[in-house]
Amino acid sequence: MTSSPTPSSPTLSRRSDVAWAAWGLCASLALASGAALAHGEADDALPPEPGLRLSAAAAATWLDANKELPSQRLRGFLLQGDSGTDRQGLNLEHATLGAAWRINDMLGAELTVGKHGSDPAHVESAWVQARYDSASGDAWWLLTAGRQRPALGGTLGQGGHFDRFALMPLAKQMATHGDWMDDGLQLGWRQDTGQRRLSADVGLWAGRVFPGGDSGPVVPAVHLGWGQGPWQLDGFAAWLKPERRGSSVSATAGHSHTAPECNAALKDVACFTGRSTLAGASVVWAGAQSPMALPVTLTASGWLRDEKGSLESANGTVACGCKPSGTWHPAGKPACGWSAPGPPKASPAPVPVCWPPKPA
Repeated sequence: MTSSPTPSSPTLSRRSDVAWAAWGLCASLALASGAALAHGEADDALPPEPGLRLSAAAAATWLDANKELPSQRLRGFLLQGDSGTDRQGLNLEHATLGAAWRINDMLGAELTVGKHGSDPAHVESAWVQARYDSASGDAWWLLTAGRQRPALGGTLGQGGHFDRFALMPLAKQMATHGDWMDDGLQLGWRQDTGQRRLSADVGLWAGRVFPGGDSGPVVPAVHLGWGQGPWQLDGFAAWLKPERRGSSVSATAGHSHTAPECNAALKDVACFTGRSTLAGASVVWAGAQSPMALPVTLTASGWLRDEKGSLESANGTVACGCKPSGTWHPAGKPACGWSAPGPPKASPAPVPVCWPPKPA
């Protein structure tokens, strides 16, 4: 994705197209020291000492545009095919209630319930964790089991929630159709020498959320992170093999967080079976931690979803290949854009973009 907006997408840098009053309301309340805004990241959600920490946070937005906002259906990308949500006007961007309990130096647990707009409340994270500190004191191991966000790095994981832009980055929508939260087991290693920060994670996930499907093998994923001074770099990759992952091809499909069912009739649905490689990377420069002590943070992030397989609909089955990618670069003012692929095409061999066949 190259930040070249289509005519049907609002361009946030042109005031004539979009008037922003993002974050008209933004309030957060921590019922103990520090709110657990990670909601799913299993690194810093627990209190530093044994005890219970409760947290609550809420953010509201007000957006006004004379064209459809990209929070709605992203045409030209093989996602779940629902209509998305209209974020214009006053909306609850995100709200969470969380409880984090550090039982002792080795054991802890976390539970967070979240809500977006008019969607029903849902469990964002529910996990237990065991920790082992090395004899050197500057490294430790984490074993986390339950519903959580796979380790992606803070920039990729948190993009689109409780941030100043109010909308999920388009590159992230294209890659994961929203936040990637799954049930699984993750082993992590951390080292912080005071000058250098290292992290590594390996996980096995159920793969029942996009870009996974209703069935398929467990999903392996890895993450590596490096930090020193004002710099932080993160990268991750995951390998999925979804079986009959549904995408609606109905123009009237409503907003949904679940993929449509691939039933025998295949009515208004196209079903993907194959392999999907998901990857991302981010780099952050925090000016406040640099020798210049600048009040500026620069961030660059990117996503890639590489898929090959077959796409089945009521019209038949075709080979399908998709390789969408995208980047975003938060700066001092909101800016976003996206480019859609060209006209749909199908052939016996994989093609660069997936486009569900029209229903009969």
